[in-house]
Amino acid sequence: MDDSPLEQLKTWYNRVPIVTRMLLTMCISSTLLVTLTNTLGWALFSWIAIVHGQYWRLISGLIAQRMSLGFVVDMYMLSRFSGMLENDVFNNRRADFVFFYMFAAASMVLFAVFQQSHLLLFRGVFMAMLYLWSRLYPQYPLQFFFGIRFQGAYLPWALLAMEFVSSGSVSFLSLMGIVTGHLFHYLAVETAQGSQAPLLTTPAWMRRLVGSGAAPTPNPTRGLRGQPAQQRTAHPWGQGYRLG
Repeated sequence: MDDSPLEQLKTWYNRVPIVTRMLLTMCISSTLLVTLTNTLGWALFSWIAIVHGQYWRLISGLIAQRMSLGFVVDMYMLSRFSGMLENDVFNNRRADFVFFYMFAAASMVLFAVFQQSHLLLFRGVFMAMLYLWSRLYPQYPLQFFFGIRFQGAYLPWALLAMEFVSSGSVSFLSLMGIVTGHLFHYLAVETAQGSQAPLLTTPAWMRRLVGSGAAPTPNPTRGLRGQPAQQRTAHPWGQGYRLG
């Protein structure tokens, strides 16, 4: 059996669930392209440029980043935490997961349009995902830099603290990402009471386009508490189903 680093990397990549894998691939590819061309300007989100025909910015502005150690850490965290969501809470509910990312992306686009500035928006989408993860795994044990231990509920705030320590400020995009994640969680989860459907559900056309796999298990409970995946109650969500 070939245990070369390349084969190990290939095995790891193939184990990343499909939606997370596609997002990971697009982020890495666009960032490598920015690095190879040694120019960032073409990738920045600019609504004025998009209106004038530079349509690729609508995508590149959401996925491209600057190559750095922080980028490598972000990609690791994306593969880990987004992969956990996709394999567990959104298992066999691909359309619901895609809808979450589209909601986060659309929120960042609206923010950038009102800001009227040239931005890289991935940080906001990334923080929205981490915030959603933290609400669904509030007691999941984590270890941060320097061996600091905390529960999953504090993950986004730990990253904000690290951002402040490393740069002396906190990105407004990071804050907007947390707000977006909170809004999604409230509309898609908290508004579901008893048999009442949540205010925010996956559109039927997206379910037909993306597919959702097996039928949901009709036994939702409120909140995830960081139990092992095999012991956790299924959380159906989307059109007519609650996430948590």
